[in-house]
Amino acid sequence: MSAEALENLVNTATSTFFSRETRRAAETLNSPPPGGFLIISDEGRQMVTQPQPSVSLFDLDAPSQWRELQRISGMLLHTPFAANGIITSITTDANGTRHIALHNEPDAMAQWRYLGTALLMLVLILCGVINGLLALRRIHRNRLRMVEIQQYYDKCFNHNLSTMQSVRSLF
Repeated sequence: MSAEALENLVNTATSTFFSRETRRAAETLNSPPPGGFLIISDEGRQMVTQPQPSVSLFDLDAPSQWRELQRISGMLLHTPFAANGIITSITTDANGTRHIALHNEPDAMAQWRYLGTALLMLVLILCGVINGLLALRRIHRNRLRMVEIQQYYDKCFNHNLSTMQSVRSLF
């Protein structure tokens, strides 16, 4: 038996164990501890920046998955971070874990963006109101114009009728 065949036999025999243990360890890492705290960003941002692995964990063979998971978990456990911001919600799940949602405090650029958005919204509302008033004024003027045209033609026809009656009365 060659060493390569022996290695394939060992990998095949242990791959189920490694896969099961890797899945359990990944689930344990992804679930918060009972009675602990889970701090999340309500904006969907990551709280820490870590380089993404070049190869997906599940593209590796079972022993390599286990070693990669150990490396990633060690890196995550030793990553320092600071969380600050505005607490938007605190909830407690069935395990007693408190989920704390944080919203980042706006920096100077975000405040200028908020101010610009508010001013743009104000200008749009103002334009809508002015255009609405101008449309109402135009509708009102059109009605007055139609009444004036009607009165003009009524005068013309009434004047012609009264003139024709005066002419008839002369004869």
